[in-house]
Amino acid sequence: MNRATPHGKAEVARLGGKAMTAACSDDRSSVEPIAVSPGEAARLAGVGRTTIYGSISAGELRSIKLGKRRLIAMDALREWLRAHEVRT
Repeated sequence: MNRATPHGKAEVARLGGKAMTAACSDDRSSVEPIAVSPGEAARLAGVGRTTIYGSISAGELRSIKLGKRRLIAMDALREWLRAHEVRT
């Protein structure tokens, strides 16, 4: 169950091993992340995860590896999308 803390922020509830947060009083959702997971990058770009991973493997999309975690910088995602832009 999510409960507000004295500071107005929501506590994290653990369901099925995944962290879920309730809406916070401060609007952090308007802050753009510096980097996102390949799944989130795929969602933002409107393509499948396979396309993202294929482009990483082909060297077309730059990514960051931190331990076992792979991240894609938002700047790299934008550059990759611009490189695939079709001009008519």
